[in-house]
Amino acid sequence: PVPNLISIRAEQPDAVVLVWSALTKGVACRLSDLPKMPEIIDCPVNAYDFDSIRDGIDAAIAKRGWVRDEITFNLTGGTKTMAFAAYELAKSMRLPFTYLQSEGNTSQLFRYVWEPDPSDSAMIVPHKKDAVDVSGLIELDEYIRAHVGKWWYASSNGDERGRRFEALVREALLEQGVVDELRAGVSWMGGAEADLIMRLGGNFGVAEIKINL
Repeated sequence: PVPNLISIRAEQPDAVVLVWSALTKGVACRLSDLPKMPEIIDCPVNAYDFDSIRDGIDAAIAKRGWVRDEITFNLTGGTKTMAFAAYELAKSMRLPFTYLQSEGNTSQLFRYVWEPDPSDSAMIVPHKKDAVDVSGLIELDEYIRAHVGKWWYASSNGDERGRRFEALVREALLEQGVVDELRAGVSWMGGAEADLIMRLGGNFGVAEIKINL
């Protein structure tokens, strides 16, 4: 969910056509339930049916009556079939598209537009317009909700020595400025929990803290 969420935060659209399959319906629901989201338009598709994906997106656009200058495609996430179908539709309509690159320690959103091929003006090819650093656009609360939905603070288990050790680790991380945000004792539906979930810029980490007794 996070690459799609980052793209939404970076572009700040008025509405999002959220393309999802039976396998990713839960992810789509968690994204839709996040605070400060634009209008969400659901577009359920068969994850591997090229024609139905393309037709579903096309129908969602036509139903809203959007004009070309109002639309950008985001090719991040989903199955490759979804990306190919969206790419073909963007190409046929000459609409810009974006893709999120998140390797390394930074995240960049690449924006593409369609231009004539320098070697053959009769052909239209994608051209990278710009790249925007989008690291740090998502807060830790959004990250957790996007993955697990509603969460809460869990009471610390274990003996006093173990709880003290966990507290020392938290204090060290915060006092040394190692992370930008930190949540300790995070619990969510199903009884799962994490000792620490952290954010540094656009990077997130989960830690389980143990001590040998």
